[in-house]
Amino acid sequence: MKKLFLVLSFIFVTGFLVNGQDIVNYKYLKSYTKEQINEINSLINAQYGMDIYYLEYTTKKLNADRDTASGMFAVPAIKNTKFPILIYEHGTANDRNSVPSKDDNQVLAAVLGSYGYICVFPDYIGLGISKGLHPYLDPKSESWATIDMLKAVKKLKDEKVLNYNNQLFVTGYSQGGHAAMATSRGLQDIQVEVTASAPMSGPYSISKEMKSFTLSDREYRFCGYLGSVFLSAKYVHPDLLAELSVEDAFKPDFAKIVNRFASEEIDLNTMNKAMINLLSKEGEKIIPNRMLKDEVKQKVLEDPEYSLNKALKRMDVCDWKPEFPLKMIYCKADDQVTYRNAVYTDSLMKVNGAKDVSAVDVFSAGNHGSCFNFALLNMLKFFGEYQKIETSSNDNVTLAGNEFYPNPSHGIINFNLPNTFGSKVKVRILNLEGKVVFERIIGTQEKTIDISQIGKGVFFVVLNGNGVTRGKLVVY
Repeated sequence: MKKLFLVLSFIFVTGFLVNGQDIVNYKYLKSYTKEQINEINSLINAQYGMDIYYLEYTTKKLNADRDTASGMFAVPAIKNTKFPILIYEHGTANDRNSVPSKDDNQVLAAVLGSYGYICVFPDYIGLGISKGLHPYLDPKSESWATIDMLKAVKKLKDEKVLNYNNQLFVTGYSQGGHAAMATSRGLQDIQVEVTASAPMSGPYSISKEMKSFTLSDREYRFCGYLGSVFLSAKYVHPDLLAELSVEDAFKPDFAKIVNRFASEEIDLNTMNKAMINLLSKEGEKIIPNRMLKDEVKQKVLEDPEYSLNKALKRMDVCDWKPEFPLKMIYCKADDQVTYRNAVYTDSLMKVNGAKDVSAVDVFSAGNHGSCFNFALLNMLKFFGEYQKIETSSNDNVTLAGNEFYPNPSHGIINFNLPNTFGSKVKVRILNLEGKVVFERIIGTQEKTIDISQIGKGVFFVVLNGNGVTRGKLVVY
């Protein structure tokens, strides 16, 4: 696959792809072996090496004009196998170049994909090569940019770049949690089946929970988000905010900072630092509502019919009814995006009649940064409950979840095999060189086997019943 796309990237580097009008260009970027991926972190259980590609595709601007957007996708480096597609929505970008097609999200795509997924990572409208202001936290453009990229990636099946089955998973972290929710809703609206969705630590309730969290009299050190949200609201909803300028909303010194960000003279981090410096220059706490003019602050906090509040409500992605399994993942001590977003959204969705929605705290002490790895592991476990991989022999392949335990093991493993495995299951354990070091057929009622004879180390467990389950096992 890698050699094929070195050739293809040369052929298509400056041109349009024939018979794929929504694909402008794609090219091979790099590859990761399974061993390289496993070396990234001891918690990773990579099953496949991954090939990473850059993609440019056609979509639309907010005014419905044609736009060209960018993104990155990752494909398991194995033939004759159909994989599910996993959409990953990235978090808040510091600038237009801090996007998956250009940065270390490529490593993340390799990690997630190595569990048996074709990964799709859009850059979003107004980021990457897409021109103009990024409509931050605008659910409609997050959704259509992602869905258009999904359609483009699927066309590469005809070019034999990838081979997908009918499963589709959606996830993302921070702004990506918001975008994952928007995209999940958008897919449902156009009747594209979603297998499962796992938005993580996202600001789903902009007009209620995030407004309360960021504009109260409590300290909040991520002031730059407010400038970005205002610019987006004004850009996306001119029917509500055409008469409310940056200078009308923000005090003069802060308005200058927001305008410099809008013109891309400074990035988000620089805007945030400048705002903090102004707010704290007299030793006061960092309270972002002091950036707003008094009359605007009062209306935002007290008048639900105020035009800015109406615009913020249009950014919400909390009040709808998913028709598929949806799990919101959060950490209660999140200092950037309050966990109340997930709790509130969970309650609204259940009132709306959603049958399979949940919200789970995966690390209560975790802030927005330290929550990330815990959220990813929980998301992968959740998706693994539904994931199917179709091999050339039409076996269904899943990755081990709770089928065997404990892991790590001291030489004994227990089984918890569902009836779908059939009455007999072949257990094979392979070392890292691929040599079978243990093989035995067990009944589904057999709960425990002794594997102490294989010694200590890292192994792969393969369970063959009505389908195939693979998982990594550590014996100490």
